[in-house]
Order: sequence, then C-alpha cells, then structure tokens
Amino acid sequence: MTSYYPGSKRQAKVYGDDYEELPPTETTTLSNPRKMWLAGKETSFYTIGELAGLLNRKPVTVRKWEADGIIPKATFIAPSGDKRGKRRLYTEEQILGLVNIAREEGILETNAFGHWKPVTKTAFREKAIQLFKELSETYTK
Repeated sequence: MTSYYPGSKRQAKVYGDDYEELPPTETTTLSNPRKMWLAGKETSFYTIGELAGLLNRKPVTVRKWEADGIIPKATFIAPSGDKRGKRRLYTEEQILGLVNIAREEGILETNAFGHWKPVTKTAFREKAIQLFKELSETYTK
C-alpha cells in the first residue's frame, strides 16, 4: 500500500526494521603529511583542509571557527610559496583530538533534517581550548 505525506502528493518514504545503523568509525586516516622536526623528533603536520575534511566541514568554516574563537589559532604556521600567505599546520594529535571532541559533542553529522547542531551550543570550544593548551605544554618540553 502506498502512503503519502499528509496534505501532499509526495509519496512517503518507508523505512523497514531490517536496517542496521553503523557505528562511528574509530579509525581516522590522515594523508599527505608534511614531515618536520619538532622538539627533537620528526612530526607529521597537516593542513586546514585535512582538519576540515575530518570534521565534515569546509576549510572556510574552520577558518571562521578560528576567527570566532571556537577553536584556537593554529599552533604552527609554515611559510608558503603561494602569494595568499602562510599555511596553518596542525599535528596529528591536535586533529584527532578535535575530531574526538566533535564526535563527543555530536557535531560531526547533520540531523534528520540536514541541519548541523550549533557548535556554540556545545562544550566544543572549551574542550578544544583545553586540548590545545595541554598539547602545547608537550611541544615546549
């Protein structure tokens, strides 16, 4: 039997009980690192594009979050041959930490209506600042 949305000629979607929701992936893959020396050891750095991709956002959104103080400014900056300026670089620990915080706060996915949970209505900012503070202490040792 075909059912329609109330007051509409649009056919209603039918969801069966046979689907299984997949758990969030715990393994996050980072690619194309820039290798540099930090505190006497080789460290992998990643661009804002890599961070944005893992947060399911565009780089412009992550830049806006940085400008608004939702995430701390990038700890590491690299000069670029590009006339637009310098490159923000993040360590693997910073990126994975931000992704884990985003997962905890429920801002990695949209809701059923395709809307993002407002990041300002979560504890994402406070946890991100704390993460960067803790990690910056390890970089200076």
